[in-house]
Amino acid sequence: MKKTIILSILCLLAFSPVLAKRSFDRTVTISKTGEVRVEIIAGSLNFIPWDKAELRVSGTLGDDVEDVEIDAEGGDVDIEVKLRSGHNLNDASAFLTIQLPTSVSLEAEAISADVKAGALGGGISFEVISGDVTISGASGPIDVEAISGNVALDTASANLDIEAVSGTIRVQGDRLQGGTMECVSGAILVDADLATGCRLKLSTVSGRVEVTLPTTVSASFDVESFSGSIRNDFGPEAERASRFLPAKSLEFETGTATARISIETHSGNIKLIKRD
Repeated sequence: MKKTIILSILCLLAFSPVLAKRSFDRTVTISKTGEVRVEIIAGSLNFIPWDKAELRVSGTLGDDVEDVEIDAEGGDVDIEVKLRSGHNLNDASAFLTIQLPTSVSLEAEAISADVKAGALGGGISFEVISGDVTISGASGPIDVEAISGNVALDTASANLDIEAVSGTIRVQGDRLQGGTMECVSGAILVDADLATGCRLKLSTVSGRVEVTLPTTVSASFDVESFSGSIRNDFGPEAERASRFLPAKSLEFETGTATARISIETHSGNIKLIKRD
């Protein structure tokens, strides 16, 4: 009986279609301060900055990908992964590495793909339905919208605008300048030093919020949770806003309060943590 099962599996494998992977590699000229726009269905995108006035796209394409269309005009570049018509889309993935000038403005849209970017400085805007977003060392404005996936940033960006639904938002920075982070059911985790004048606004529905800061942080805090708990390592305890409601709030300052942090959740727990 076992031999019959094994033989049947081998026969199925032998007659199953093989999904071929094809290599892709193309380089075009681009302005060092131009705009780059990318659209992909599935797979991955890895953006690597370099100092050339060129953009290079390389990687592998799935069997149902017809081509990677690159339109370079006026110093800007549009990149779109085109699929074959009439296919069942068994393998519509493209795994691409894109090398591009450090100072370009970058936009990318992905349906089911992980997206990574290095130390770009001209601004980043990512929209991802299903997939993780990782950005390391970027110094320009960053705008990320993620439906189902985690967002991880290591940056001192001046403007952060991060929205997620079910994934975790994780931010680290040496001199975080500020921004807005919103999440529905995922957590927001921040571990950073704050620049003078930093304005940081964090909000979730049911996800927890944890902010880890140095013991010498100088900031004002405005913290509120309707039904979650609030832990504060920097001083006063949260108080009930009303004896009839579970809502808790906390307002206090440390040092000369050169930064400002606002945190609000509906049912998520909030922690303000001193860094060891």
